[in-house]
Amino acid sequence: MNKFFLDDPVYKVDTNSVNLILKNNIIMRTFRKNDDLESKIGEDWKQLNFIEQAAVGLAYEHGTVRTRELSAAVDNYSLSSVRNALKHLTVMGIFERVAVAPTSPNQYYRLIK
Repeated sequence: MNKFFLDDPVYKVDTNSVNLILKNNIIMRTFRKNDDLESKIGEDWKQLNFIEQAAVGLAYEHGTVRTRELSAAVDNYSLSSVRNALKHLTVMGIFERVAVAPTSPNQYYRLIK
């Protein structure tokens, strides 16, 4: 349950039934995810801007992140800002860029820290 940032289930046994209660608290899950990312990335986490933190969060949840996915997640920012954030994360050693060619349309970024 901790892997998915969920509280432990609560079982209540009556004479004729068993009740299972699962809690899904999005606020606590977000806090735990950010704490986990901060512990993995270290002091660099505090230096990241909003776009970079969003990119790390997407890669953490999905395994990889593409430029267009990140652009859709932070819709108030330009595509060039998104590209710059991904390049900066690569230079910092937080992301690894996976592509066949420098201008590959199928490139993606993977979290390596």
